[in-house]
Amino acid sequence: MTLDANELFKSTTYAAKLRFYPAPQAIKPKKFKNVALGPTLAVGTPVAYDTSTNNWVVWAQAGTNEANLIKGFVWPDPIVLHATNEMIGNVMIMGSLHRADVVLPVGETSGNLDAALQDKIIKEQGFIVEGLPKTR
Repeated sequence: MTLDANELFKSTTYAAKLRFYPAPQAIKPKKFKNVALGPTLAVGTPVAYDTSTNNWVVWAQAGTNEANLIKGFVWPDPIVLHATNEMIGNVMIMGSLHRADVVLPVGETSGNLDAALQDKIIKEQGFIVEGLPKTR
């Protein structure tokens, strides 16, 4: 009896997995502010809590009301924002991650993001960020 060739896989390559490792019970649903264009926040986008609106927003170096302090990262699914309504989305609020997998928000520079990821507030919240450039 002859057996036919049976490929048990379709590809020899796999998409790289993101290096985000949340601590136990460190993924929480958060309320996000509505945004005019209703963009999608990709997995790994740094987010902050805006104290003036009591909503979560995309981190911005020049943000006010604590929107310039990274408090978490979109994880494990993207968040589709709505143009007029607030949305609920999951945020990783503690854990380990790799710098190369953090999404650079539109209008920000890599240097500003690296500086924000090296801030002591990140460490105090329980984040371990690997792959950051060395500082002197």
